[in-house]
Amino acid sequence: MTWAALGTILLPFLVAVIRFIFERSPRITLPDDLALIELHTRNALSWAQSLGPFDRNNWNHPGPSYFYLLTIPARLLGSGPRALFVGSTAINGTAAACSVWVVRRRAGDGAALWAAGVIGLLAIQLSFTGPLDVTYSESRLGALVSPWNPTVIVLPLLLTLVLCAAAPAGSPLSLVGAAVSGTFVVQTDIATAPLIATVGLAAIVATVVRALVTCRAGADPATGSTPAGRRVPRSLGWWVAGGALVVLAWIPPLVEQATGHPGNLTRIAHYFSAASQGQTFHDAFWGIITTQGILATGPSRVMGSVLGAPPDHAVLALLATGLCLAAAVAGVAAGIRLGRPFAVSAGAVGLLGTGASLLSAMRIPGMFFGYLVLWSVACPVASLIGLGALGLPGQFPVSARSAIRLAAAVGAGILAVVATVQVMRIPTLAAASDPVVGRLTAIVIPRLHQGELVYVGDSGPDLIQLEEFIGLVNQLDIHGIRPRVSRAWRAQFGTSYVASGHEQVSVLLTSWTRTSTSLPGYLGRASNIAVQLMPGVPRA
Repeated sequence: MTWAALGTILLPFLVAVIRFIFERSPRITLPDDLALIELHTRNALSWAQSLGPFDRNNWNHPGPSYFYLLTIPARLLGSGPRALFVGSTAINGTAAACSVWVVRRRAGDGAALWAAGVIGLLAIQLSFTGPLDVTYSESRLGALVSPWNPTVIVLPLLLTLVLCAAAPAGSPLSLVGAAVSGTFVVQTDIATAPLIATVGLAAIVATVVRALVTCRAGADPATGSTPAGRRVPRSLGWWVAGGALVVLAWIPPLVEQATGHPGNLTRIAHYFSAASQGQTFHDAFWGIITTQGILATGPSRVMGSVLGAPPDHAVLALLATGLCLAAAVAGVAAGIRLGRPFAVSAGAVGLLGTGASLLSAMRIPGMFFGYLVLWSVACPVASLIGLGALGLPGQFPVSARSAIRLAAAVGAGILAVVATVQVMRIPTLAAASDPVVGRLTAIVIPRLHQGELVYVGDSGPDLIQLEEFIGLVNQLDIHGIRPRVSRAWRAQFGTSYVASGHEQVSVLLTSWTRTSTSLPGYLGRASNIAVQLMPGVPRA
C-alpha cells in the first residue's frame, strides 16, 4: 500500500522531469515573469539574489529561497529554461511525495494511498493546458510544471498544511518542517502569509496543549509512552537543522531591508496599509469558491479570469467547496469519536485555511485576478486528506479488508496512468518560447559585444509589449552583455541593473510606425516594436 501510494504520486512527476531533461528543443527565449525568474536564478548562482519574485504592484515578494532552490537543477543541467521547468516540477513532485509520506507516518498506509489519490486528482487538474487554463505569464505548459511563482507554491503549501496537521497529532518535529516549507511559500508569494500564520499558530498552540496534557500523564508527548529516563532526543538535530535553514532563508531579505532606501519589506507594508480598499466579502467569497472548485472544474475559470462574480459553473463550484467543507467537519467530528487525531487536525486545518484564504482575498486591492488566490485550492485537499485518515475500512470485517485494499491499489494504479498520460500531453518546452523575444535577440545581439555596458530603454506606456522588453534584457544578460535599465524598472530587475548614465551604447524599443525606418540607428522590427541602436545614453 505504501509503495502504491508513492508510485501513484511520483510517477507523473518523474515522467515530466525525464521528458524535460531529454527533450530536444531549440533555443528558448522566455518573456515576462518567466524571464525575470530565469535572470534572478542566474543571480542566485553567484549568491547575489536577496529578494523574491517581482510583483505587479512594484515590489518583490519577501525572499529568494525559490531562486536558490532552482540553482540546484541549474548547476546540474546548466542555467536556462530547461532547468527552471525541471526545478519547478521537482519541487511539486517532492512536496506531493512528502505530503503522502507524512500522512502515512501519522495515519497509516491506507490513508497515504487515499492522500495520493486526492493529490493526484489535483495534479491532473493543474496539468490541463487549454487556452483558458493558462495565462501569458505562466506559459503554455500549464500550472503543474510552470516555474511561475503563483503556481509553484500550491503543492508546497499543501505540504505545509499537512505538516501543521501532523504536529498536534503526535509529531512535534513536523513544526520544523512546516516552518521550512512555510518560509519557502511565504517568501515566494506574500498573499499566503495570513493562511500560514493562522494555521501555523493554531498548530503550535495545539501541539503545546497536547504536550502539557501528556506530560502531566507522565507520557512522552511524541509517542504517548512513558520515558525510561532523561536523554537528548534524537530529533534535536532536525530541530537545529530546520531552524538554521529558516534563519538562513531570512538573512538576505533582512539585509536588503536594512540597506534599502526604502527596503522591500517597507514597500510591502506601505502598499497594503495604503490600499484604500480590498475586495468586498461578496467578491472574495466567490473568488475562493471559484478557486477551490478547481478540484471539480479545472483551472479554466481561474487562471485567465478576473474573479468576484459567480462563475458559469457556480453550482458545481459551490457543491465542490461545500463537500470539502463537509469532509473537514466530518473529519473533526468522526476523528474525535474514533480516536484519530490526524483526521481531527487535518479537518481543522482545512476549515481554518479556508477562512484565512477568505480574509486574505479581502485584503487584495485592485483587479482580483484568479492566479492571486490559486494557492487556496490546497485547503480543500487537506480536508479530503483528513477524511481519508479516519481509517473507515478498518471498521469492515477482516474478510472484506483484503478486497478493499486490492481495489484501492488498482484504483491508485489507474489514477497514476491517467495522470501520466495527462502529463505526456503537456506541450514541449519550445511552447514556452516567445518568438518576439527571439526576433529582438536576433536583431540586437550581433551588434553588441560581450562585457559591453548597454542601456536598454523603452517608450513607457506607449510600448504595449513590456513582456518582450523584459525578455530582451534577460537575453542580453545570458549572452554576457551587461544590460542596464531606467530606475522605473528597479523592482523588476534589482538595483544592480539600474543605469548609471555611463553606458556605452543604448538599445531603444519604441512602438513601430511607418516612420520608424527613418529613426537614427534603426535596426529593424519585431512585431510592433521598433529597435534602435545609439551611442551613449539618451537624455531624459
